[in-house]
Amino acid sequence: MVKVSYLGGLGNNLWQYSAGRILSEKLGVAFKAPPINDLPNLETNIKGKKFWLRRKVIQGHFVPDDCAGKLVHIKTGLERYENIAGRQKDIRSWINIPKKAEYELAKQDLVLSVRRGWNNYPVDEKCPSFEYYHQMLTNFNYSKLYVCTDSPDDKFFEDFRHNLKNTEIVRGDRITQLNVLMSAERLIMAPSTFSFWGGYLGSASEIYWPKIEGLNFTGKNHDWFPFDDHRHVWVD
Repeated sequence: MVKVSYLGGLGNNLWQYSAGRILSEKLGVAFKAPPINDLPNLETNIKGKKFWLRRKVIQGHFVPDDCAGKLVHIKTGLERYENIAGRQKDIRSWINIPKKAEYELAKQDLVLSVRRGWNNYPVDEKCPSFEYYHQMLTNFNYSKLYVCTDSPDDKFFEDFRHNLKNTEIVRGDRITQLNVLMSAERLIMAPSTFSFWGGYLGSASEIYWPKIEGLNFTGKNHDWFPFDDHRHVWVD
């Protein structure tokens, strides 16, 4: 049996749910996870074999080789793309994000994901400066820029409002934010698992990953970059 206990925000939870459910299928055993309030249709109790000899706790990002015949308890982690690779169609059917029509995006619009942080997020290390974003955005032609963020009232965004034309800071709960990320035709990522799922579950034809330290997976145990999806590209 594979059991999941969530730790972190919604983006982390979706990694643990998806990778855990895929692992349960590979092992041919039952799957059990807590419900997620924002996702009432998420299937959290899937029948299957429940027999085990020992308990295996996963708190890292790699799937151990010795999971067979054990109660696998996923407490955190598994945030490596190979853990979900090739299963996008299935995962999209599992994770049914409720639709909200508060923002209607046009094909020519651009969506920028910026994480400013909560839960001791190291903003100074992982969030680029306004000057960085301003320079990067000169490479894009767009009708309107939508900025999705967990902190819309942060003073950080005053420069966005004053110095970038046709810019709107998206307000609303996390499902509203996910809807905007998912409906983008072109999306610029943030160092955020929430941002990852907005791109992975959405319909964007172009998804840009800034070459910043927060998205540098070299030497890291986690790695979110979808290596088998041509929509995702690195940009300077």
